[in-house]
Amino acid sequence: MRFCRFHLLLLIIVLNVTQLQGLTKPQDVQSLEIFFQQTNGPNWARKDNWLKGDPCLDRWHGVKCSADRVVYLSLWENRLQGTIPDVLGNLTSLGALSLSVNFLEGTLPESLGSLQSLRLLGLAANFLTGTIPSFLGNLKRLFYINLSQNRFQGNIPAALAQIPYLTWISLKDNKLTCFEPGLILAATLLNHTCFFGGNPFICNNTALCDWKNWHRRLNCGIPCKL
Repeated sequence: MRFCRFHLLLLIIVLNVTQLQGLTKPQDVQSLEIFFQQTNGPNWARKDNWLKGDPCLDRWHGVKCSADRVVYLSLWENRLQGTIPDVLGNLTSLGALSLSVNFLEGTLPESLGSLQSLRLLGLAANFLTGTIPSFLGNLKRLFYINLSQNRFQGNIPAALAQIPYLTWISLKDNKLTCFEPGLILAATLLNHTCFFGGNPFICNNTALCDWKNWHRRLNCGIPCKL
């Protein structure tokens, strides 16, 4: 499985992280500790330094900070299990969240809607269910979303068109059946790179041309009939 583009975007964010670090804000420490316990932390593939000392100063695996705040959490392919804990919403300075290729299940917690600094959201290749939440449209700084290879159902929400900087999105290989009106024709999605294939679309409204071919870049601004 390849996530080369995903890793490149993560690298860009990391290079923009200020390296000056101090004691982590207690709110962030507590949130990470609860996250560890609720996602089967003792059995993670890598958990270097977790629950030892300070997350920022002692370089907990997958955690990067700017000053006293956690801005980056990447635990890709790390044997995380359970639902995504609500406490992630307390990491309000988080710019990148990468939890792809794990065993996470359940729905996306509404607390993720509090992550107003989030620019990259990677939750691909898990067992997540429910619908794609409309609150993602409130995360105005997002430019990358990867929710592919999960078990999401229902409509792709038009709220995604409200994200002004969104330039890459993959919802492929889920159980999505339709597009909410207004998503495809929204000017904010013109010329963006989208991957929506591998879903059992059954609606008759306008949608993406060549949506079955998820190997190609699809232009969200070109409507056509299914």
